[in-house]
Amino acid sequence: RTKEDALTAALTAALTAPPAATPVNGPQAPAEGPATLIILRVCPACGRGTLTNNRGTFEAPTALLETAFCDAIVEGADARRRRIVSHRLRRKVLQRDSFTCQAAGCPHTQHLQIHHRLPVARGGETVLDNLVTLCAGCHRRLHEQEEELRKASRDPVA
Repeated sequence: RTKEDALTAALTAALTAPPAATPVNGPQAPAEGPATLIILRVCPACGRGTLTNNRGTFEAPTALLETAFCDAIVEGADARRRRIVSHRLRRKVLQRDSFTCQAAGCPHTQHLQIHHRLPVARGGETVLDNLVTLCAGCHRRLHEQEEELRKASRDPVA
């Protein structure tokens, strides 16, 4: 296992880790701020992302970038921050989906994230009809599977 694999595994664990305190009286309320802060730097020209820590700079896996950008707070070069999904829209999506992961067969009601059905990069909008609630684990797996499909479609037929 390489250092990059270890870093990716640690970041994935951080993104899917439960919050410090979990409510005992029902579904998790919409978070007003991030449970974990991970800084990803993305090149506006090529779209590739990097993570930097005390061991160096590493390329961020595409699936990690896509998962983060579904429901992130983005800070531009001008240091202004904007939320991909507003608090109000986030609450509407969670309420519509009964505060439950919408992946087939998944009953999770905690560690919920908002996913763009059609990514913004491919013309999707940040509107109620294009958003769905997924738990952190299902959200990560969905983006990993999409990345695997993209890689497989680029492979020459043997």
